[in-house]
Parts: sequence; C-alpha cells; structure tokens
Amino acid sequence: ASPRLTDYMSFALFLPIGFGVAFQLPLVMFVCERIGLIAAQTFISQWRLAILIITVISMVLTPADFMSMIGMGVPLVFLYFLGIAMCVYFPRRGFQSDQGYDPT
Repeated sequence: ASPRLTDYMSFALFLPIGFGVAFQLPLVMFVCERIGLIAAQTFISQWRLAILIITVISMVLTPADFMSMIGMGVPLVFLYFLGIAMCVYFPRRGFQSDQGYDPT
C-alpha cells in the first residue's frame, strides 16, 4: 500500500479537530442547561441514548480502527457524566442585590 500525502494530511488534520470538538461536551451540556434549553434531569434520564450517540460519533470521527474508536468513546462517556455533574452540582447564581435595576 502506498498512501498519498494528501490522504495523510487530511487524516492528520481531521482527527485532532474531531477530538477537540468532541471533548467540548461538558461545556456544551453546561451551557445548554444554564440557558434552559435542556434540563439536567433530561441528561440523566437519557444517558443510554447519549452513550449510543457517543458510540456512533466516535465511530464516524475516527478511522477504521477499533482502538481509536474506544480511545474516543470511553473518554466521551466519562465527559458526559462529568457534564451531568457540572449541571447538577454547580449552583445557579441569581442577582447579587435585592434592589431592582434602574437604567436611568
């Protein structure tokens, strides 16, 4: 087999970008929960579906190698549960003062 330089360069550039975007999962979950898009209880109740989706995403983003799929999937599952912990245990902050805001 004689790999081409363009094939290797596309692989070498795509793989770190895929891993980098995928490892933003806890931050995306935390932001979605804070703005009220998805509740933390939804993340907790749908964990089986999330693991299935994580498996499919890690299969698509990695090359045809089982170990690289595991190398991406297992940390993403851990990061999913870390995102749930962030959503549940970091308290929401309200306004700091009891007075209303007067823009004038």
